[in-house]
Amino acid sequence: MSKLWNIQQLRSSQPESRKDMLCFGLISGLSGLVLGFAAAFLETVIDDGGIWLSILSWLGEFFSRPGIWVFAAMLLAIFSKSSTAAMRQVGIFFAGRLLGYLLYGLAVSGDFSGEFLLTGLLAALLAPVLAIPAWYSKGEGTAAVLIASLFAGLLLQQSIGMSLQFFYFKHLEELILFLLLLIVYRRPLKQTLLLAGASVVVAFLLESFGLFVE
Repeated sequence: MSKLWNIQQLRSSQPESRKDMLCFGLISGLSGLVLGFAAAFLETVIDDGGIWLSILSWLGEFFSRPGIWVFAAMLLAIFSKSSTAAMRQVGIFFAGRLLGYLLYGLAVSGDFSGEFLLTGLLAALLAPVLAIPAWYSKGEGTAAVLIASLFAGLLLQQSIGMSLQFFYFKHLEELILFLLLLIVYRRPLKQTLLLAGASVVVAFLLESFGLFVE
Protein backbone atom coordinates (compact mmCIF):
# COMPACT_ATOMS: atom_id res chain seq x y z
CA MET A 1 0.00 0.00 0.00
CA SER A 2 1.36 3.45 -0.84
CA LYS A 3 2.35 5.86 1.89
CA LEU A 4 -0.42 8.20 0.79
CA TRP A 5 -3.08 5.84 2.12
CA ASN A 6 -1.20 3.75 4.72
CA ILE A 7 -2.04 5.69 7.86
CA GLN A 8 0.42 3.72 9.97
CA GLN A 9 3.31 5.24 8.01
CA LEU A 10 2.24 8.84 8.52
CA ARG A 11 3.57 9.21 12.05
CA SER A 12 5.59 7.06 14.45
CA SER A 13 4.56 6.52 18.05
CA GLN A 14 6.86 7.43 20.94
CA PRO A 15 7.24 5.33 24.09
CA GLU A 16 5.12 6.43 27.03
CA SER A 17 5.87 5.57 30.64
CA ARG A 18 3.23 4.86 33.27
CA LYS A 19 4.21 8.14 34.92
CA ASP A 20 3.46 9.98 31.68
CA MET A 21 0.15 8.18 31.31
CA LEU A 22 -0.88 9.11 34.85
CA CYS A 23 0.37 12.70 34.62
CA PHE A 24 -1.17 13.54 31.24
CA GLY A 25 -4.35 11.67 32.08
CA LEU A 26 -4.72 13.68 35.29
CA ILE A 27 -4.07 16.97 33.50
CA SER A 28 -6.58 16.09 30.75
CA GLY A 29 -9.25 15.06 33.25
CA LEU A 30 -8.84 18.09 35.50
CA SER A 31 -8.78 20.45 32.52
CA GLY A 32 -12.00 18.96 31.18
CA LEU A 33 -13.60 19.07 34.63
CA VAL A 34 -12.74 22.73 35.22
CA LEU A 35 -13.72 23.84 31.71
CA GLY A 36 -16.97 21.85 31.84
CA PHE A 37 -17.86 23.38 35.21
CA ALA A 38 -16.97 26.85 33.90
CA ALA A 39 -19.00 26.35 30.70
CA ALA A 40 -22.03 25.31 32.76
CA PHE A 41 -21.69 28.40 34.95
CA LEU A 42 -21.17 30.75 32.02
CA GLU A 43 -24.29 29.35 30.37
CA THR A 44 -26.37 30.85 33.19
CA VAL A 45 -24.88 34.37 33.04
CA ILE A 46 -27.28 37.09 31.89
CA ASP A 47 -25.77 40.21 30.35
CA ASP A 48 -27.18 43.32 32.05
CA GLY A 49 -24.96 45.76 30.18
CA GLY A 50 -22.14 45.83 32.75
CA ILE A 51 -18.64 45.23 31.47
CA TRP A 52 -17.87 42.14 33.57
CA LEU A 53 -21.17 40.42 32.91
CA SER A 54 -20.75 41.27 29.23
CA ILE A 55 -17.37 39.53 29.23
CA LEU A 56 -18.78 36.51 31.05
CA SER A 57 -21.73 36.38 28.67
CA TRP A 58 -19.36 36.50 25.69
CA LEU A 59 -17.33 33.65 27.20
CA GLY A 60 -20.53 31.70 27.77
CA GLU A 61 -21.46 32.05 24.11
CA PHE A 62 -17.91 31.13 23.06
CA PHE A 63 -17.86 27.95 25.15
CA SER A 64 -21.31 26.97 23.91
CA ARG A 65 -19.97 26.63 20.36
CA PRO A 66 -17.98 23.60 19.16
CA GLY A 67 -14.91 25.52 17.95
CA ILE A 68 -13.06 25.84 21.26
CA TRP A 69 -13.69 22.19 22.11
CA VAL A 70 -12.47 21.02 18.70
CA PHE A 71 -9.33 23.13 19.14
CA ALA A 72 -8.70 21.78 22.66
CA ALA A 73 -9.14 18.20 21.48
CA MET A 74 -6.77 18.82 18.56
CA LEU A 75 -4.07 20.13 20.89
CA LEU A 76 -4.42 17.12 23.18
CA ALA A 77 -4.31 14.71 20.25
CA ILE A 78 -1.50 16.37 18.29
CA PHE A 79 0.87 16.56 21.26
CA SER A 80 0.19 13.00 22.45
CA LYS A 81 2.94 10.42 22.00
CA SER A 82 0.79 7.90 20.15
CA SER A 83 -2.65 7.46 18.67
CA THR A 84 -3.58 5.32 21.68
CA ALA A 85 -2.46 8.07 24.05
CA ALA A 86 -4.40 10.63 22.02
CA MET A 87 -7.55 8.52 22.21
CA ARG A 88 -7.13 8.08 25.97
CA GLN A 89 -6.36 11.70 26.79
CA VAL A 90 -9.09 13.18 24.61
CA GLY A 91 -11.57 10.70 26.05
CA ILE A 92 -10.59 11.59 29.62
CA PHE A 93 -10.83 15.30 28.78
CA PHE A 94 -14.37 15.06 27.44
CA ALA A 95 -15.44 12.73 30.24
CA GLY A 96 -14.13 15.37 32.68
CA ARG A 97 -16.00 18.06 30.77
CA LEU A 98 -19.26 16.12 31.06
CA LEU A 99 -18.66 15.43 34.74
CA GLY A 100 -17.95 19.12 35.39
CA TYR A 101 -21.20 20.10 33.75
CA LEU A 102 -23.13 17.51 35.74
CA LEU A 103 -21.51 18.59 39.01
CA TYR A 104 -22.49 22.20 38.41
CA GLY A 105 -26.02 21.23 37.49
CA LEU A 106 -26.54 18.95 40.47
CA ALA A 107 -24.58 20.77 43.16
CA VAL A 108 -24.98 24.45 42.25
CA SER A 109 -27.85 25.29 39.93
CA GLY A 110 -30.00 22.23 40.62
CA ASP A 111 -30.77 21.95 36.92
CA PHE A 112 -29.01 21.42 33.59
CA SER A 113 -29.75 21.63 29.90
CA GLY A 114 -30.75 18.33 28.33
CA GLU A 115 -29.34 19.47 24.99
CA PHE A 116 -25.95 20.28 26.51
CA LEU A 117 -25.98 16.96 28.37
CA LEU A 118 -26.72 15.06 25.16
CA THR A 119 -24.03 16.83 23.16
CA GLY A 120 -21.58 16.33 26.02
CA LEU A 121 -22.32 12.62 26.10
CA LEU A 122 -21.95 12.30 22.32
CA ALA A 123 -18.65 14.21 22.47
CA ALA A 124 -17.36 11.92 25.21
CA LEU A 125 -18.20 8.90 23.05
CA LEU A 126 -17.07 10.15 19.64
CA ALA A 127 -14.08 12.37 20.47
CA PRO A 128 -11.73 9.51 21.48
CA VAL A 129 -12.35 7.83 18.11
CA LEU A 130 -11.73 11.06 16.20
CA ALA A 131 -8.56 11.63 18.24
CA ILE A 132 -6.87 8.84 16.26
CA PRO A 133 -6.96 10.60 12.85
CA ALA A 134 -6.31 13.89 14.66
CA TRP A 135 -3.03 12.45 15.97
CA TYR A 136 -2.03 11.20 12.53
CA SER A 137 -2.84 14.63 11.06
CA LYS A 138 0.46 15.90 12.52
CA GLY A 139 2.35 13.30 10.50
CA GLU A 140 4.26 13.64 7.26
CA GLY A 141 2.98 13.69 3.70
CA THR A 142 -0.05 14.72 1.70
CA ALA A 143 -2.40 12.29 3.41
CA ALA A 144 -1.64 13.84 6.81
CA VAL A 145 -2.34 17.31 5.38
CA LEU A 146 -5.69 16.15 3.98
CA ILE A 147 -6.64 14.60 7.32
CA ALA A 148 -5.68 17.84 9.07
CA SER A 149 -7.89 19.81 6.66
CA LEU A 150 -10.97 17.96 7.94
CA PHE A 151 -10.50 19.38 11.42
CA ALA A 152 -9.17 22.75 10.34
CA GLY A 153 -12.04 23.02 7.85
CA LEU A 154 -14.56 22.54 10.65
CA LEU A 155 -13.02 25.45 12.55
CA LEU A 156 -13.05 27.56 9.39
CA GLN A 157 -16.70 26.69 8.74
CA GLN A 158 -17.53 27.84 12.27
CA SER A 159 -15.91 31.22 11.54
CA ILE A 160 -16.95 31.87 7.93
CA GLY A 161 -20.17 31.10 6.11
CA MET A 162 -19.69 30.36 2.44
CA SER A 163 -21.50 28.89 -0.52
CA LEU A 164 -21.93 29.67 -4.21
CA GLN A 165 -24.40 32.42 -3.27
CA PHE A 166 -22.92 34.06 -0.16
CA PHE A 167 -19.85 34.69 1.98
CA TYR A 168 -19.90 36.22 5.45
CA PHE A 169 -18.07 36.17 8.78
CA LYS A 170 -19.67 34.33 11.68
CA HIS A 171 -17.20 34.38 14.57
CA LEU A 172 -13.77 36.01 14.73
CA GLU A 173 -12.76 33.75 17.63
CA GLU A 174 -13.01 30.59 15.54
CA LEU A 175 -11.05 32.23 12.73
CA ILE A 176 -8.27 32.92 15.25
CA LEU A 177 -8.43 29.28 16.39
CA PHE A 178 -8.14 28.17 12.76
CA LEU A 179 -5.04 30.30 12.24
CA LEU A 180 -3.55 29.06 15.53
CA LEU A 181 -4.10 25.47 14.41
CA LEU A 182 -2.18 26.18 11.20
CA ILE A 183 0.66 27.48 13.35
CA VAL A 184 0.53 24.42 15.61
CA TYR A 185 0.99 22.15 12.59
CA ARG A 186 4.19 24.03 11.65
CA ARG A 187 4.32 22.72 8.09
CA PRO A 188 6.42 23.96 5.16
CA LEU A 189 4.86 26.78 3.18
CA LYS A 190 3.69 24.54 0.33
CA GLN A 191 1.95 22.14 2.71
CA THR A 192 0.48 25.02 4.72
CA LEU A 193 -1.04 26.47 1.57
CA LEU A 194 -2.41 23.03 0.66
CA LEU A 195 -3.84 22.67 4.16
CA ALA A 196 -5.47 26.10 4.01
CA GLY A 197 -6.91 25.45 0.54
CA ALA A 198 -8.24 22.02 1.46
CA SER A 199 -9.75 23.51 4.63
CA VAL A 200 -11.67 26.02 2.54
CA VAL A 201 -13.08 23.16 0.46
CA VAL A 202 -14.09 21.25 3.61
CA ALA A 203 -15.69 24.36 5.10
CA PHE A 204 -17.57 25.00 1.86
CA LEU A 205 -18.90 21.44 1.75
CA LEU A 206 -19.96 21.49 5.41
CA GLU A 207 -21.78 24.76 4.88
CA SER A 208 -23.37 23.64 1.62
CA PHE A 209 -24.75 20.45 3.17
CA GLY A 210 -25.90 22.24 6.31
CA LEU A 211 -23.58 20.32 8.65
CA PHE A 212 -22.56 21.93 11.96
CA VAL A 213 -24.49 25.06 10.96
CA GLU A 214 -25.74 27.16 13.88
